[in-house]
Amino acid sequence: MKIALLVAILELSGGLEKLALDMYRALEELKYNVIIYTYYSASDMIERALNLLLPNHRPRIIAKPLPKLYKFSEEITGGRLFRFWKLVLGKRLLDEAKRDNRLLIDVSSNAPTRADIVYIHFPSSLPSGKHCLHWRLYDGLVRWLGNRVYGEPRLVLANSSWTIAKFKELYGTRFKTAVLHPCVDDEFFLEGEEKRDNKMIITISRFAPEKNIEKIIYVAREMPEYSFYLVGTTGRSSRKIIENLRTLIEDLSVKNVTILTDVPRNELRKLLNEATFYLHPPFPEHFGIAVAEAVASGCIPVVYTDGGAWTDIASKIDLSLGYSSISETPKIVKSIIAKGKVMELREKARKIAREFTFDKFKEKLLQKILSLLKNQ
Repeated sequence: MKIALLVAILELSGGLEKLALDMYRALEELKYNVIIYTYYSASDMIERALNLLLPNHRPRIIAKPLPKLYKFSEEITGGRLFRFWKLVLGKRLLDEAKRDNRLLIDVSSNAPTRADIVYIHFPSSLPSGKHCLHWRLYDGLVRWLGNRVYGEPRLVLANSSWTIAKFKELYGTRFKTAVLHPCVDDEFFLEGEEKRDNKMIITISRFAPEKNIEKIIYVAREMPEYSFYLVGTTGRSSRKIIENLRTLIEDLSVKNVTILTDVPRNELRKLLNEATFYLHPPFPEHFGIAVAEAVASGCIPVVYTDGGAWTDIASKIDLSLGYSSISETPKIVKSIIAKGKVMELREKARKIAREFTFDKFKEKLLQKILSLLKNQ
């Protein structure tokens, strides 16, 4: 059976892109004839994403250059129209792919489109929460376009129970929904040699403005005896963010923060096998693939008490691992060490991570597809 995976832009190296590539690999192993439809700004950007997220494997891809209007709007707005463009590009891909494929899976529009299955990372039509006029206008534009591409998908999948709840706030209960957690290559993260440092704290995130990564630097200032590593992937708008982070580090005279960009997977594994704690910035991650990979490697996560990374990962390990203000981090970390709970929490973390293996992801995906085909 021919299956099309619709990915608006495949050139970043974040959770959405990893989910798409893992889904491709799962479907291919299940002997489906699968192909990715996508857009790109530069062909080498797709190659870079594949090298970081799916090394030694090259999926079948039909890729087209992004419209010139997209590139112009990105330069003018600094990438702030991304939600809008994912809907626009998703509709174009849907119109093209439906001619030659039996099953369409939309993994990037974040809306109930006319695909057979849509995967929601975060509902695109939810308001940004920002109250200035231009953001209210933008939220309205996204809602308007969301209504234009609106369809009746046969199944809505989401990355966490938190995301499902947000989706139902918008659309009610009329769609068939299910949680399909993104997967983690737990065997890969267990392969490396462990050299744990109780005073090493790692953060993994895209260098994007909404991630609030700068808050980590203020924590590092309060914990000078600890080493902090800010590790992340970059996009077209990341350079300014990294410059601002380096400026803040210098202004605050912080000496214990290291910034690493676009780290290869083997090096990332080495870092995770050295760190004892994983600290996520105060952003409600919809699932938090970086958090899941950290717990798979045996790191103890400390996360914001909102979002899927809290509801579906950290809170399942221990309720003490959440903060409402990131300023609580020093107390949380030092309490864990003082109470001798490091080994206990690391084992609990790895146990939770076993729920996110690739094999379980593939098995659940197959069940969803077979159920869908049976009820046609």
